[in-house]
Amino acid sequence: MIAQVHAGMWRRNGYSLSNQIYLYHNVKCRGEMLDKDIVLLQVGASLIESNEFLIHVLNKFNLINWANPQFEDKTLKNPEEDSIRQTISLVEEFLSLIITIIGERYNPGVGKVTSDDCIKKEIIQQLCIKPLSHSELNKTLPDDMNNENIMERVAADVAVFKKSSQASGRGVYELKPEFADRYNVFFYHYTKEELSKSEEEQRKRRKAASGLECCPPPVLPPLSESFSMVANLLQCDVMLHIMKIILERSVNLRARSFSEAQVQKVLHLIGYALQEEEQQYSQFITFTDRAEKWNIEPLLDSLCGSARVEAHKDLIQWTLNKFRQVAAPKSQVNVTTGLSNSSSQESKTEQAGKEFRAKLAAERRAKIMAQMAAMQKNFMKDNAQLFEDAQTSLDKSEDYGKTNMDSSGPCNGSPVALGTHQSKCVITERKYTCILCQEDQTVTPNGPAMVLAAFVQKSTVLCRSRAELNEQEDENTEPLFLTSNLGPAAHTSSCGHVMHSSCWQKYFENVLAKENRRPYRLRQPSSFDIEKNEYLCPLCECLNNTVLPLIPMLSTLPNAKSKESVELTFANWLDASLIAIKHKKKLEKTICSAGDVLKAGVSASKKMKEEPKPVNVQAATMGDLLDMILFFSQATYTKGLCVHPHIDDPRVPLLTWKSCAYTIHALEWLLRYMDKPLLGDLSCRQQDCLESLIRLSGVLGTAWQHTQVINGHGVRLLTIVIDNKPSDPAVTDWDSFGVLVPLTTSLPNMFYSDPVPVPVGTLLELHSFTLMFYSNVAQIIINSDLSINCSAEKGGVVHEETKCLESLMKLLKDCHIYDTNITWTLIKESSLPFLRCCAIFYHYLTGVPAPQALTEIGGDTFENLCCYLGIPSLCKELLDHPAVYKLFKQWGSHDKIMAMRVNGHPLRSMTAMNELVCLPEDYSELINTVSLFTCPNSDREDSRNPTMCLVCGSMLCSQTYCCQTELNKTLVGACTFHANTCGAGAGIFLRIRDCEILLLASPNRGCFMTPPYLDDYGETDQGLRRGNPLRLCHERYKKLQLIWLSHCIYEEIARALESTHSLINTQWQHL
Repeated sequence: MIAQVHAGMWRRNGYSLSNQIYLYHNVKCRGEMLDKDIVLLQVGASLIESNEFLIHVLNKFNLINWANPQFEDKTLKNPEEDSIRQTISLVEEFLSLIITIIGERYNPGVGKVTSDDCIKKEIIQQLCIKPLSHSELNKTLPDDMNNENIMERVAADVAVFKKSSQASGRGVYELKPEFADRYNVFFYHYTKEELSKSEEEQRKRRKAASGLECCPPPVLPPLSESFSMVANLLQCDVMLHIMKIILERSVNLRARSFSEAQVQKVLHLIGYALQEEEQQYSQFITFTDRAEKWNIEPLLDSLCGSARVEAHKDLIQWTLNKFRQVAAPKSQVNVTTGLSNSSSQESKTEQAGKEFRAKLAAERRAKIMAQMAAMQKNFMKDNAQLFEDAQTSLDKSEDYGKTNMDSSGPCNGSPVALGTHQSKCVITERKYTCILCQEDQTVTPNGPAMVLAAFVQKSTVLCRSRAELNEQEDENTEPLFLTSNLGPAAHTSSCGHVMHSSCWQKYFENVLAKENRRPYRLRQPSSFDIEKNEYLCPLCECLNNTVLPLIPMLSTLPNAKSKESVELTFANWLDASLIAIKHKKKLEKTICSAGDVLKAGVSASKKMKEEPKPVNVQAATMGDLLDMILFFSQATYTKGLCVHPHIDDPRVPLLTWKSCAYTIHALEWLLRYMDKPLLGDLSCRQQDCLESLIRLSGVLGTAWQHTQVINGHGVRLLTIVIDNKPSDPAVTDWDSFGVLVPLTTSLPNMFYSDPVPVPVGTLLELHSFTLMFYSNVAQIIINSDLSINCSAEKGGVVHEETKCLESLMKLLKDCHIYDTNITWTLIKESSLPFLRCCAIFYHYLTGVPAPQALTEIGGDTFENLCCYLGIPSLCKELLDHPAVYKLFKQWGSHDKIMAMRVNGHPLRSMTAMNELVCLPEDYSELINTVSLFTCPNSDREDSRNPTMCLVCGSMLCSQTYCCQTELNKTLVGACTFHANTCGAGAGIFLRIRDCEILLLASPNRGCFMTPPYLDDYGETDQGLRRGNPLRLCHERYKKLQLIWLSHCIYEEIARALESTHSLINTQWQHL
């Protein structure tokens, strides 16, 4: 029946028959079906006369007529394509069955073998396909052989276990070379795919080893006495007749029943017979003598030169040589000599032909090259003037480039991004290709807007204290700046693919229409949620929920430079700012204050929450660049505060600036964790995302329609920093870089009238940066232990170069043991994260190229960063100023700082990065720890699925009704609820009893990943099915850390769900 199915004779039977055949050959079932059927046929072959047995089998396959020598003549009279095709397939199946009956002797009782030999044979055949891991090799063995200890012992005899070069890679078994000759291409446990793969692999190996690209049959073990007559099938008259007619029809070019597979299988059977005779297992095997009567050798000889079987010429040659070797051992030398002489003569003729053809090709190539050279000379003569003009323009451009790179700044020609010594920015016109319409375009302010597919998510990855996450921001929060806790805040990422805004609008409309047509039972696609404006990138299918407009370089905009350029020192600028703040009350009489505007925005946002009116994503006005800027700002606003869109809310620009600062912080952490250079190894998607986000933040202050709102934000920020009152946040409450971004982009509105310039690295940006650098130094002094590495006996040690630090330290904290040089070193090290963020920000804001040092690993030193940012790097030059003393005194007099001096406070490092929790090396330790964990909502009951949050280490009772909690009017599991609070919706967990990683994106998406624990074979054990000892793989755990740090949890889940085609959806919200 299987032969008939393969021949295409059974049709319209659905999956029933194909499933039966699959199970018949399946490793779990074949022991009771296929293997026993073969043994039964071998019993029949040993008990029935060989010719009679073969005639019975031919009759079962309906091949009696095919075996008739006149079969070809009869088929010419009745040509039926289907019948011939079915006959060819049945002959191939018949020959495969005969090969199996004769050759499969690795069964105790059939052949003289042991159970270990049987396992060894299975392993050899499987490793001939490809090297296999321990678990893969285990799965290929049937249950009766699948004793792991036995398998390991036998595998060690025939294979070598090679561990992966990578710590996280799994090791594989590779077959020892001496066992490769035992490969049987027609092994009866092979599927068609496995047969093809193994044959291809072994052909390559044998060609490299011996030059013969073929797979001859292996030497078989001897048959037991009861089954000895099975070997007689190879030399009975019916078998020799079958061999003869197949070989004859192979030579006959008009034969229609010929196939290459028939020839290969007949050669395989002849090889079996020759080796059987050569091994002399039985005295009655005289195949060569009987074959001479049937002219088998002449037929093989004539087949050698046939182009029809070119693919098997090496196998034919091997068979012929083996035949002559077995038939006439004494004349072996002469035969070999004759063969070698003929082959050497053929090789000489072939080599001469190759040399002649190569000579002709070389002559032709030389002739063509000479023609091309002559044509080039003629062209240069005719266009001499053109080449002179090109050379002149090239020289001019080189001179222009040299003058542009010359710098008169204080850093010996190194680029400077800020201040009066700012280097010239490199303006390049870059063309982008829309991935939807394939049109190339340069980004201009007045041209069609181009956008990047982007994803904005609320994040807590950088949060320093997760205890503060319970007091999350809500609609009443005033998000003026990024707090010192670094979040929660909106993080922006992009896949880097560019589209026209109009093209994206049409694409999104099509996605929306498609999802609206989806049947209700399939309403929600698993990988993205259209109700949250999510979509997949048309090119890479990365998850996105907004678009980030591409902004031209800010220095090319019309309002890039202010009309008046007044050079102020930092002290003068600080005094001028204080005067401007003091006149704030006068301005508030005519212009609404920032606080009132914020309150109005909050109340409006509440109304919007009661009566949600989502922004029309398909609005026709979004083709303009300004509208795209405002559209992206709405995404950061809605995600950052978890509110509905509101166009006129004054907090919208604040959330965009906050997202910009948070995204730069996250990237700086990632680069530091991966030990990559600051500005030299960013991916294209990271560069495009940063460039667009920072430029958008720079122009948002001027693009916002309510200029008094931006003015109010700038005044309020400046008031908090330089006129720090007890009612304002203390210096330890804000993140210095998180304040710098909105301060940089809003101050031009405060100091200039229309047209308000965009920030491009002028003196105003330098002073705002310097101010926040001093703020960062103050935070370092307050949050650090200044007595580290200092002698308690000496007390306070003051050095001349860093003398100014002593007075500054005493303004902020009570310290009795210190060394000013050690403190200055601590300040330089601790301020590196802030300076690195500033270098990234101003690099893309101003367009000034980064110095070579910042593009190399280890080049981002304090001195190099200060040089690029336009400030001195010496302590005395930086801090020894009355204005700095005045600022530190103002910050130190805050009630909170005073209380901290009296009561003390926990210290924290300014350079520390968040990491996933530390896991034990041995997995059994983790299981023992969990064994004591009980469900928090049940009395003394063990949790069925204890799950650990890898972010904070909390142990949760997952996938149970007892620990379900209501979230947004929906009952969710403990992990989903915890992910909402701990990770702002995204979580990474370890399911301990199942040993698998769970990624969650609340409320209803998630995926499973392989755990970071591996056994001795470098493999994971999801579900703990194999039970091997597991140890922590640090490289795999580092990959999980990178997924978390790079904010890729949503992307990983979306890609996993896209590639999963499960009919049953997992209820992720219940986990």
